[in-house]
Amino acid sequence: MQSFYDVMTLENVTYIPDMYKCLNSISRFFFKIHVTPKINKLVSLPLKNQWLSYILKKYNIKNSDNMCFILSNFWIKSDELGAIEYIKHNYPMAKIVWYLRDIVKTLQTISQKKPLNIPEIKNKLDLILSFDHHDCEQYGFDYYPLVFSAYHGINTTQTDSDVYFLGYAKDRLETIYAVYDECQRYGLKCDFHIVGVPNKKQRYTDSIIYNKLLSYQDNLQHILHTKCLLEVMQGGGEGYTQRVCEAVCFDKKLLTNNPRIKEEPFYKEDLISQFMDVTEIDTDFLKNIPSTMVVDFKFKNNFSPTRLLHYIENKLTSK
Repeated sequence: MQSFYDVMTLENVTYIPDMYKCLNSISRFFFKIHVTPKINKLVSLPLKNQWLSYILKKYNIKNSDNMCFILSNFWIKSDELGAIEYIKHNYPMAKIVWYLRDIVKTLQTISQKKPLNIPEIKNKLDLILSFDHHDCEQYGFDYYPLVFSAYHGINTTQTDSDVYFLGYAKDRLETIYAVYDECQRYGLKCDFHIVGVPNKKQRYTDSIIYNKLLSYQDNLQHILHTKCLLEVMQGGGEGYTQRVCEAVCFDKKLLTNNPRIKEEPFYKEDLISQFMDVTEIDTDFLKNIPSTMVVDFKFKNNFSPTRLLHYIENKLTSK
């Protein structure tokens, strides 16, 4: 929600979170039964698009000539619920855009039916944008970086740390541990939260927090009270993640193994340390993390989602 905050109050924009969050507890129960992969592998349950109908009616989305649906990760998965066909039938003049905020590799693993048929999806949509350079090159998507809105919330004193990491382990657990070891070696205070780690793979259980999801508001407080954010890329990922947006917008240093970070317009050598192998981490950068130097990338406004809307409008009208 923080990413799109800048546009959520615009008169011509309706922001809808993922479908699951739009439902009450009773509806969520029936929704989970209706779309569960185990049941639908045995028999494809009908009328799944009625969930989308319910949500659009709840938000009073009425048909007009200049509509554009911008679907993010969850909503494209809802294509399995007949979402795109439903929109095309009930909003025939609308444009449909897919804005990927995760790599295709990850979306494939959480799709109800595998694999996602990218060519088929491309034929259904008017525009597909991705933050990841590799996916753009492989699938012919248009590149657009992640968006992030300026934060105007409350700043508490919930935590203080030198390096903060929050994320799913996925295929990067060993790299996360190796960075943790390196930070500890230099006496840095680490605030690490790793999700999706079975008990047998957990280390440092007295200092690393496992498998506890933070609300984004809680996550923001950890970000606000750290000196440096850690970004660890998924295998094959080349587009900077939300960790980068947060570092730039919240004036934090950044430690990352993003292979293209030095090509980005906001890159500053004294604020961002790139490593392709943990043994390459700049030890001077680590030693300087606790310093009180002023961090300012002078790039915050460039992440605003208002720019994304202008880009999409120009792209669609030029076709």
